[in-house]
Amino acid sequence: AAGPQLRRVTEHIEAHLDGDLSLSSLADVAGLSASHLKTLFKRSTGLPVHEYVALAVQLQSAAPSV
Repeated sequence: AAGPQLRRVTEHIEAHLDGDLSLSSLADVAGLSASHLKTLFKRSTGLPVHEYVALAVQLQSAAPSV
């Protein structure tokens, strides 16, 4: 099942917003090829990986610092 792999990727994205979030590095996190990750991610989230990353960065920068 792709669930645990995609969860690892989304958690990695959220924890490393200022790091390397290239498709190839995220594919390594998931243990998948880049093309397989692209397909699974879009099917699961409805967003391409790069849009999800951009949205996560925007949300994080919009959140008030505590």
